[in-house]
Amino acid sequence: MIFWKIALRNLWRNSRRSLITVTTIAVGLAGVIFLWGYIDGTNRQMVTNITRFLSGALQVQGRGYLDEMSFDNFLEDGPAVETLLRDDPAVDRFTPRIVFPVLLSSRTKSRGLLAMGIDPASETGVTTLHRTVAEGRFLASGDTSGILVGQELAESLKVRPGDELVILAQTAYGTLGSTKAPIIGILRTGTKEVDLNFAFLPLRAMQELLEVEQRVSTYALTVKEQAELTALTRRLESGLGDRVELITWRQLMPSIAEEIRFHEALAYFILAVVFVVVGAGIVNTIFMGVWERGREFGIMQALGTARGQIVRVVAYESLILAVAGTIAGSALGLLVTGYYGRQGIDLSRYAEGIKMMAGLSPVVFPEIGAGHLVFAVAVVFVVSTLAALYPALMATRLDPIAAIQQQRAIRAKRSPRRLRSSSRPIRRWVFAAMGTRNLFRNPRRSLITVSGIAFGMAGIFFLWALAEGYYQQIIENATGYETGHLQLSRAGFRQELTPDYSIQEPEALLARARELPGVVGVAPRIFTQALLGTGRKSTGGFLYGIDAVQEPSVTRLSTAVGQGRFLTASDRNAIVLGTRLADKLKAKLGEKVVVYAQASGGDLGAGAYRVVGILESGIFNLDAYYAFIPLVGAQQLLSLDRGITMVAVRLANRWQLPKATIALRGALPADIEVVPWQSLLPIVTQTIELLNVMLQIILLVVFVIVAMGVMNTILMSTLERTREIGIMMAVGTRRGQVAKQVFAESCFLAILGVAVGAVVGSAIAFSAGLRGIDLRPYMGQITAVPGFTGILRPVVLPETLAITALWLFVISLVVSVYPAWRISRLDPVDAIGRG
Repeated sequence: MIFWKIALRNLWRNSRRSLITVTTIAVGLAGVIFLWGYIDGTNRQMVTNITRFLSGALQVQGRGYLDEMSFDNFLEDGPAVETLLRDDPAVDRFTPRIVFPVLLSSRTKSRGLLAMGIDPASETGVTTLHRTVAEGRFLASGDTSGILVGQELAESLKVRPGDELVILAQTAYGTLGSTKAPIIGILRTGTKEVDLNFAFLPLRAMQELLEVEQRVSTYALTVKEQAELTALTRRLESGLGDRVELITWRQLMPSIAEEIRFHEALAYFILAVVFVVVGAGIVNTIFMGVWERGREFGIMQALGTARGQIVRVVAYESLILAVAGTIAGSALGLLVTGYYGRQGIDLSRYAEGIKMMAGLSPVVFPEIGAGHLVFAVAVVFVVSTLAALYPALMATRLDPIAAIQQQRAIRAKRSPRRLRSSSRPIRRWVFAAMGTRNLFRNPRRSLITVSGIAFGMAGIFFLWALAEGYYQQIIENATGYETGHLQLSRAGFRQELTPDYSIQEPEALLARARELPGVVGVAPRIFTQALLGTGRKSTGGFLYGIDAVQEPSVTRLSTAVGQGRFLTASDRNAIVLGTRLADKLKAKLGEKVVVYAQASGGDLGAGAYRVVGILESGIFNLDAYYAFIPLVGAQQLLSLDRGITMVAVRLANRWQLPKATIALRGALPADIEVVPWQSLLPIVTQTIELLNVMLQIILLVVFVIVAMGVMNTILMSTLERTREIGIMMAVGTRRGQVAKQVFAESCFLAILGVAVGAVVGSAIAFSAGLRGIDLRPYMGQITAVPGFTGILRPVVLPETLAITALWLFVISLVVSVYPAWRISRLDPVDAIGRG
């Protein structure tokens, strides 16, 4: 008990040091709690919004219905399912549905898609689909006809509210059912998958069209708590039997589930780096506080205190400081997180693309889970407790007399001669020289301060380099395998994808594009939708006709062939399939694939091609839906003579994109669209914007944590020199001169810390860039983000390094103003007495 009293007395005796240490721990922990709350809130919001948006948390379907939407797989006993769902306490609400493929036709165009028959009354309780109406209205309970379509589908079919659509579908009796339905509303969900491929009808109208009486295919439900989902699934599986299966939102929307998993893994990796930065700041502050007590420990040993007892007292002091710091940090972190959890953080002004991210609204509401809160508190508490033991142990190993004399010697070295007062002003370099000399008089203190700044610099720069590497990887991979940096096509082609929008006589267009500054590659292409089939299976996909000679100047498709070879200039009837597409078709090397596509003039083009290669790019869409044939073969297939549908362009540097876009638009005919990769790959743009906003928030919080750590370290270092400063003022040194000297020392420490941090951060980032950081074990295979392979490679950019160094240097100088001002306000007599 006596040691606890001694520890408390020591902390109270030097309340300034104790307060600085507690503040450092509290600010670091509060920053971690807020960041984790932001990440948890974002992830939970994405899951909640997705499940409330369309899919529900869970769906009950007939077994096999997800794989094969046939009437045999409809639910057999809907009332029994409803009773079971209604009686389960974990189920919040549920709604019946029919999901079935149909052909939707307007006056000018037809499109195959999934129609969903819904019960408007119960649907609004399960999903928020009714909140996405952009024009017209949502379905009402009394509606017996009418249809809702997405905005992109409406644009493709060239329809608007009030227009009538014809719906064709196979009925339960094997006949062709048809009906007409007026468009009563257009939805704008922001998710292309929904806006282009779904239509919504009243459930009763859908049952009449398919002639299924009162049967349904699906029940979508929400749960009161996400944590109850696993237990609920087990109960329902037991009660519903083998003829029914339960489908989670992750199975229904795998691409979005992948995006969320990717976001979680990346965010937690970044958070781990933040933990290191925060831990280093806490350790530095505590190290400073303990190392400066060498003389005190020497006196204690000289009076008979055992070394183990000194370490014990220091351990108790650290424990008390850690408890106080973690309590204060937890309270501050929960207060800030709770405030923004209620008010929200509006990100729309910083990243417009976030509005289009599936499940993520522009306003994020942070919320930290209990498990993450406990983990953060535990880590910071352990770091704070153990940080003081090593310096205390080292200090007690010193000879008591040497420890006392060493402190006196250091003070003697630091005691300055009187700065003479005269009419001549003291040159500024004098304070710089004194500041430099003071750094070397106590190298241990200087080393601790420099290391605090260096850790912050290295951590911030590594995070920035990590983000730059991620941006570069997905942009270069996505544009390098498919789109190029720019694409040229006739206005309207990207919406219609038909050969009627082809570019005839493209030679002049290609020549103009090649002549522009910054353009290093131009490749003509034909792009269209197609039906591909073998003797065993057929499926829809996208067909590229490419020039095997010019294509390598724009993309590196030829390097992604996993089996066989890529197209050559002599090929005429060869085809290269994506690996997933080949699996769907059950096609192997050497086998024939028949391709059907709409030709010029509305005729149906058909051709047979032999498989010469299987593409394994690692990009989901490319591997699952794309096939490549020679440009000449595609021209014959679509009856285009020498025409093409697009031109892909690669630039020497993607940063030239704005300038190149303006130049191309000025040099090309008015009916030619210049489309940058951001519009061609919206998911890439949205993912980058999401990460960029998250990174900005993280860097802001880390900057605050580092700044507080630097200020506390400099403040503690300065206040520990109270007696020295008092002597300086007693012999005639003016307050302003004291402040200048302290500020000069801080300036040199900032320069050294930033320089060391820049070297260390660059070395770590460069080494990690060479080896790569493999996140695949934590996030699995990510195919929803085009161009991302699961391996992060940080990129060291000189401009990023310079900006980080400048900002941290400025912050270090700004936060040193208060310690300099504070120490200059001391009373000389009082200061000497404290020493």
